[in-house]
Amino acid sequence: MKKHKKRALWLLVMLLSILLAVCFSSCEENTLKSSHTHTFDQRVTDKKYLKKYADCLSPLTYFYSCVCGEKGSESFEEGSLGDHAWNEENVCKICDARVDAGLRFSLNDDETYTVVGYEGTQSTLHIPSAYKGLPVTKIAPGAFSECFAIQHVSLADSIESIGNFAFRDCSLLVTIDLGEGLTELGAFAFWGCSSLSSIVIPDSVTNMGEGAFSQCTSLESVVLSENTTSIGSSTFSSCEALTAVTVPASVTSIGTAAFSSCTNLASVSVEEGVEALGKGVFQYCVSLSHITIPDSVTALEEYAFLACTALETVDVGDGVKSIGPSAFYDCKNLVTVTLGESLERVDERAFQNCEKLSEIVFPDGVKKIGNSVFMDCPSLSRVTIGAGVTEIGSYAFARCTGLISVTMGQGVTYIGRFAFVDCTNLVTFHYAGTKQAWGKITKDFEWSNSVGDYTVYCADGTLDE
Repeated sequence: MKKHKKRALWLLVMLLSILLAVCFSSCEENTLKSSHTHTFDQRVTDKKYLKKYADCLSPLTYFYSCVCGEKGSESFEEGSLGDHAWNEENVCKICDARVDAGLRFSLNDDETYTVVGYEGTQSTLHIPSAYKGLPVTKIAPGAFSECFAIQHVSLADSIESIGNFAFRDCSLLVTIDLGEGLTELGAFAFWGCSSLSSIVIPDSVTNMGEGAFSQCTSLESVVLSENTTSIGSSTFSSCEALTAVTVPASVTSIGTAAFSSCTNLASVSVEEGVEALGKGVFQYCVSLSHITIPDSVTALEEYAFLACTALETVDVGDGVKSIGPSAFYDCKNLVTVTLGESLERVDERAFQNCEKLSEIVFPDGVKKIGNSVFMDCPSLSRVTIGAGVTEIGSYAFARCTGLISVTMGQGVTYIGRFAFVDCTNLVTFHYAGTKQAWGKITKDFEWSNSVGDYTVYCADGTLDE
């Protein structure tokens, strides 16, 4: 019993101590507050100090605050103006501006309107769905070309086409909402819109015109429509801020230089379905480190990956039949290339100056190795030439100073001029044919000049050269 009384007394003492501490703290806090003089000079853009959201007349407005967190009565503005609030008559409910203010229209034969120009000064612009009771369906070529006032543009879903050069050199344009009715995007439509940061291509668009977003140097994000069937020449060339792109399976062709000089493009996914990669499609994409060519692609055109200096690995799909001239020229960090089984031809200079390429295996379907294909590949140490190869071009392996061994099928009938010139460490040829067959191969002038002593291992013995 005494033990229980002691425990109860101890709990009572503890409770009183806690109450006294809380009271003391509260009194101290009240004393501090009563002695503190508020100074409302803090520009804190936190939601709890928000006075008014931005609209077409004023930006976001906040109350000044004190360092203690107390909110004052005076306010300050932050940021840019907001959007208009359009009513059903296309008149702003806040400032009474008309949505079509400054826009110039032209009546079409089918009783629709085309936007042909802009004479306003608004930074935020909406292209309406109707004008004078008739639908607006088009934006004319050059309609907003070099319009330096506009920063944000949205299109009504009634807009079906944007003409060539429509927004060319709108250097302050940051955002564009293309609407859900757009089907045609003209050539160079947004060329040189150097502030445009992102673009979403609506599902209604199937083709993008040549150079549509070329020179959009701030463009970081591109979302392509799942219905897009082709990407035109130079569509995204020199989009220097673009870091990643996925080409959907709906696309069958990517035009010449479509992504050329996208210097920060590090990730490219080309989905199965693409059949044609145009000339120079990814040339000078100096941040790209890996590429997988899907089996649906039938050819790599010339300069496809020219000077992609960060490219390290390449997987060529089984559908590719030819690799064009200079396709991987000057890819200085390329280490590994896997060639597909359908490959038939590798054209001149395809891998020239790939300084780190260490090994190459040609599938049996390859018939010709072009001139200078592996010229100046000093790290290339082993080469396997498939049974289908009949011709090795001039300078094909010239100055491959690290090359020590070549395995060659018996189908070879011609070795071009200076094919292995200055391969100073080449000591071994493994030839699948007989010594007599080796002797019958046409070997052009000085095909092995400056190679030094080497041994040819034939099916029926060796030859020392």
